[in-house]
Amino acid sequence: MMRIATRKAIDWTRKQRTAPSLEPHPDPEQPSDLSLEALLLRREEKQELHALLQRLPNDYREVVELFYFQEKSYQEIAEVQHIAVKTVESRLYRAKRLLRQSGKEEGS
Repeated sequence: MMRIATRKAIDWTRKQRTAPSLEPHPDPEQPSDLSLEALLLRREEKQELHALLQRLPNDYREVVELFYFQEKSYQEIAEVQHIAVKTVESRLYRAKRLLRQSGKEEGS
């Protein structure tokens, strides 16, 4: 009995650590108490990201936009693009790698 109770307590503790918060997430488009400097930095970062996305090959850019901005699943993207799910995964991976490389080159 003691072992069962201990295991249940451990499970409950794990669930509490990983349980999603019920607090509403702030809308990134409408920051509540950010300073003007923080708002300007956020706007600049968005512009830089948009410029980097435009440099990606068309296949990669479309997959990134569908996944991150339109919040489509891999399966939905595969159906829209008429490609395999593995191809979607590969294109997302390669696009992120290219974005990181481009970002490092810009920062240098």
